[in-house]
Amino acid sequence: MKYLVTSSSSLGLSLYDEESETTIIKKIPGKLKYNNIDIYIGDYVYIENDTISRVEKRTNYISRPKISNIDFLCIIVSLKSPDLSTYLLDSFLTFANYRNIKAKIIFSKQDLIGTKQLNKLKRDLKYYQDIGYDIYFLDNKLNAPDDFEKLAKDIENKKSAFVGQTGVGKSTLLNRIDPTINRLVDSKDIVTRGRHTTKDVSLIKYSKGFIFDTPGFSSFQLSEFSEIDLSIFFPGFNKYSEKCKFVNCLHLKSTLGCNIINMINSSKLSASSYENYLKLLTKIKEK
Repeated sequence: MKYLVTSSSSLGLSLYDEESETTIIKKIPGKLKYNNIDIYIGDYVYIENDTISRVEKRTNYISRPKISNIDFLCIIVSLKSPDLSTYLLDSFLTFANYRNIKAKIIFSKQDLIGTKQLNKLKRDLKYYQDIGYDIYFLDNKLNAPDDFEKLAKDIENKKSAFVGQTGVGKSTLLNRIDPTINRLVDSKDIVTRGRHTTKDVSLIKYSKGFIFDTPGFSSFQLSEFSEIDLSIFFPGFNKYSEKCKFVNCLHLKSTLGCNIINMINSSKLSASSYENYLKLLTKIKEK
């Protein structure tokens, strides 16, 4: 029978049956592996005679934390406190592209920005929408209209992972999506209502979908990428990089025949985002 792996503990795997919408606990003999491959939260497994008989091929995965089959990586970036960082945003978008995960961008704390400045930021940040990303502006104090209803509808019946640096308002947003999510996380009410659980990562079923709970997932390792990976998967580059003169073009300003530089010069790609690319490229070289 086919199950979705939602968490693991000393008691066994927590397995969700999507047809009956019920969860069971299975103590799987041995280590949580199948054919010497680790079982990830989000995997679909087939259980026969209390053993894993098959693991369905993943659509995507992240190694740290170990989660798979992610429909959306929702990247939360605050407009203020902490200050807006397009460098972190571009870094996460590169990571999502590299891992074949569809990304959504959430700009939080619009309530801390004056109307004039907010309108300017919206014009500037529309660039990400222009290169193919869904973007949402949220008001954490609920004082003004925002894009929350659209976001909530877009992630319905999907498995979403929310990431962002400390202080961007992740807990506030999850509580707004469904107040029971934070209760479940805080109480570790994932496998057996708090008894004898050792939770690291889990996939939480809420009223209209699933949320990956990934404690501490606010960054990723640059060692994941090579220079060539960055040149391909940096946001906005894939559409144009194939027309570069050289196959392994790193899109440096001095490179002849680089189509990415042409697109920046013609304002089809962002010059400020390109500076983030150069910073990432330098860090990868240093690693």
